[in-house]
Amino acid sequence: MRDVGIILFGATLTIVLFTIFARRVLHQVAANKLRITTLEGQLELVGASVVPFNMAVVQMLVKELTHDHAPEADALMVLLKPDIINEDEQARLFVLLKERETNAATPSEREAAAVLPVFVRRAREEAIALSDPEAKARLRYVAVTPEHDSTVPKAEHDRA
Repeated sequence: MRDVGIILFGATLTIVLFTIFARRVLHQVAANKLRITTLEGQLELVGASVVPFNMAVVQMLVKELTHDHAPEADALMVLLKPDIINEDEQARLFVLLKERETNAATPSEREAAAVLPVFVRRAREEAIALSDPEAKARLRYVAVTPEHDSTVPKAEHDRA
């Protein structure tokens, strides 16, 4: 009888300890899932393009100015990365933007057309500074999320 009591006590103790251990494991699994979800969200932010400040402003202005009714200007604005657009294309774009200042549909578009050349010049200076490690350390960077990316034309982005 005594042996049966010891066996029952041992079995009961095993079940109780197993239950306590299982609860701790399940709690840890839930905590790890939450941590993974949080880290995935942060990783998405890190995965966003990181560009110098002036280039980010250029991208936002391009998004504001890109329309289906101005194909030549749109094609040139897509090239607006300092290492892609050449001097002649840039000069032509600036002429088209000057025209856009006078015949833009909205005040916001007029303002964007007026300031874009300034930020294009500043972005080009930033690109040159990127080749100097000391100057590169002083540049301001910002994350650009897909909705602010100028490589996707405004009309196409709105459809997506």
